[in-house]
Amino acid sequence: MAIGTRPDRFVGLRFFNPVPVMKLVEVVRSIATSKGSIEEVLTFTQRLGKEPITTKDNSGFVVNLLFVPYMLDAIRALERGVASMEDIDKAMVLGCGHPMGPFTLIDFVGIDTTHRIWPGRPRPGSVGAASVRPIRNHVGSSPSDGVHNRR
Repeated sequence: MAIGTRPDRFVGLRFFNPVPVMKLVEVVRSIATSKGSIEEVLTFTQRLGKEPITTKDNSGFVVNLLFVPYMLDAIRALERGVASMEDIDKAMVLGCGHPMGPFTLIDFVGIDTTHRIWPGRPRPGSVGAASVRPIRNHVGSSPSDGVHNRR
């Protein structure tokens, strides 16, 4: 938590990885952030060639608030035998127009990262626990040790 004498000037910026490619920036306002400060930061991010959105300071902001349950629901669907990992990915790519399915995305984000943001981590012995568990010394994108290679 930042401590300062101008809480009206405090604004959070959340860039997405890889920063040079991803256009979105979440501009995070606190309850004390002034409208002028938000406008200044929106202009700044646009000058960087980014597409800003504003969000209040809450857990997950916008993207992870929606993204984490999406990934967890995909894992639960796999656990329940709804479809194979490949078919779940294909369904979301072809049926929803996503650039990649949830399991490919988990591999891209990194199993370790996914596991850290997972509320109420899976119980030992579940498909989720076996498929999405942290790997020592593997941080971020881990395609060689990803979900697809752990069955």
